[in-house]
Amino acid sequence: MITVILNGRPVPTQEHINLLEFLESMKEPHGAALVELNHRLVRKESIPEICLKHGDVVEVILPAFGG
Repeated sequence: MITVILNGRPVPTQEHINLLEFLESMKEPHGAALVELNHRLVRKESIPEICLKHGDVVEVILPAFGG
């Protein structure tokens, strides 16, 4: 098991999990969101290719609409 920080809270997860699998397992709406890994934006096409490590920090940023 590894621990990943998701939106500020520690989440235990399996080893050898990629970012897409992790987001889907956490039911995070990543389709229209921006995703940061360790304070860097992740390109959408790279999300399935990134393997998470213990201590990684993931932020899912949803757009705010309104006026």
